[in-house]
Amino acid sequence: NFSKAVSTKFAEKNWRFTTNARNLVKSLETSKGPLSVQVLTQRLATSGHRADLATVYRQLGKLKKLRLIHQIDSGFMRCNQPENTKESHHFLICEKCGCAEEIFLDYQDSISEQLAKEKKFLLRRTKLVFFGICGTCATGRNESD
Repeated sequence: NFSKAVSTKFAEKNWRFTTNARNLVKSLETSKGPLSVQVLTQRLATSGHRADLATVYRQLGKLKKLRLIHQIDSGFMRCNQPENTKESHHFLICEKCGCAEEIFLDYQDSISEQLAKEKKFLLRRTKLVFFGICGTCATGRNESD
């Protein structure tokens, strides 16, 4: 589970896994899509834990450094496969319900070769975000149907 992975990674770095960090991780773990810093801060406040924006940004910075979360536009979401360092992480985001799905596409080698050849550019990583309507919203069904 995500909380356990974060706890383990924090311990490896000798970082404290504080109550605020645990609650932040819980919010990211239960979210179906990216959450803004403001929403994360509000969630901490409603759970009875005070954290200012600087604290939330600091914790998010640690999670990003450990490659346990992704930043998509102004939102953050947990990484579903943090152990996967080879493939690029891409996302499908529903414009109707806000859910996000991490996907993996195997095309980076061909793009990398083309960019090296045409532009003398060494591609190190990619991140694409596809916006549209998810299958649930497209069919008008929700999870309780």
